[in-house]
Amino acid sequence: MSLALIHAKPNRATIIVAQRRLLSLATKYEHPSLNLWFNNARYLVSASSPASIPKLEGEPEVVIVGRANVGKSTMLNLLLTRNKLVTTSSKPGGTKELKFFRVEITAGVTTKPLVLVDSPGYGSRGRAHWGQLFDQYIQERKQLKRIYICFNARHMLKDTDLAMLEHLSKAANGRWTIQPIFTKIDAIPENRASSHILQMIEDLEKVADPTLVHKPFMTGMVRGSGVLGVGIVGLKKDLARVAGLVKPIEEIEEPQTKLKLDVLL
Repeated sequence: MSLALIHAKPNRATIIVAQRRLLSLATKYEHPSLNLWFNNARYLVSASSPASIPKLEGEPEVVIVGRANVGKSTMLNLLLTRNKLVTTSSKPGGTKELKFFRVEITAGVTTKPLVLVDSPGYGSRGRAHWGQLFDQYIQERKQLKRIYICFNARHMLKDTDLAMLEHLSKAANGRWTIQPIFTKIDAIPENRASSHILQMIEDLEKVADPTLVHKPFMTGMVRGSGVLGVGIVGLKKDLARVAGLVKPIEEIEEPQTKLKLDVLL
C-alpha cells in the first residue's frame, strides 16, 4: 500500500518514521508476480473445547494471538479482504473460541489454500477456561506453520505479552515459527515514534530466540476518505510464504530474476 494514500498527517508521519526504523529488518522476496490475490475467504467452524477442534488435515494453518482488544479481528478482515467476516468487539475478550477461516491465495497461475485461526485474547477474564483449548490446539496441530502474536504498539510490551511469547517459544519445539506484529502503530505520537518502536524491538530481542522469532511487522489503521489498513500488504506476502507461494531470497539457492518486495508496506 502506498503512503500516498494516507491522508491523516500525524498518522502518516508516524508510519513513515516506523517504516524507516524497521527498513533494515525487512525480508526480501522473490516472486513470479507482483500481485497476490486473496479469494474465496470463508468461515469454516469454531471450537469452544479441545474435543471440538476440527481436523482439517492437508492444508497449512496459522493462528493469530494477542492481548484482548489488540486488533486481531480487524486485521483478519483486512487480510481476508472480507469486511466483517471476522466479528469484532469493543469489549475485551469478545472472541471466546478458536475460529477457523479458509482463504485461497493466488500468485501468477498458482493458487494454494491457507487456514487462518482467530484465538481468544489473553490477559482477559476467562483465560483459564480457554487456556487449555489453545494449548491443546498448538501442541497437537501438525499443520500449524506459524503463530502471529500481536502487540498493541500504544502500550509497549506488557508482562503478559512477554510471558505468552516465552510460552510459545518453549512449546514450539521446532514445529512452527513466531511472527510478532506491532498493531495500532498509527496511534503512537509522531514525536515518540522512533524511540517507542526501537524500545519495543529491544524488549523483544531480550526474550526472543532469533532462530524462532522473526523480526516484527507493523500494522495500523488510517482514517481519511476511507479506512486503510497499513502494513497488510507485507503480511499478505508472509502468508503467501507460509502457503508455499513465496520464498525469501536468502532461501533460494540459485536465484534468477529477483523481485525485491519489502515486507513493511
